[in-house]
Amino acid sequence: MQLVGATNSFITRPFLGRGMWQGFIAGAIAVVLLLVGLQLAIHNLPELAMFQDPQKITFLMIGIIALGVLIGFLSTFQAVKRYLGLTVDELY
Repeated sequence: MQLVGATNSFITRPFLGRGMWQGFIAGAIAVVLLLVGLQLAIHNLPELAMFQDPQKITFLMIGIIALGVLIGFLSTFQAVKRYLGLTVDELY
């Protein structure tokens, strides 16, 4: 794309969006698995139910998803930046 005059931000934008979306999906899967594990633990040990605080659990879930998005963004940004810095001769 650089050969036809595309700017670095034009090239980077779709990759970053895709990386953030994948991070969101990964965070959502982690949240679902954590909730399933929590429900299984409460089912097997009912005493754990009294230690649950819905507000803290909600903040934890939001934090997990946000961390997934952040990791997706940073890793994609680093990878795209590495390849955009190469010359055409170094790519092939």
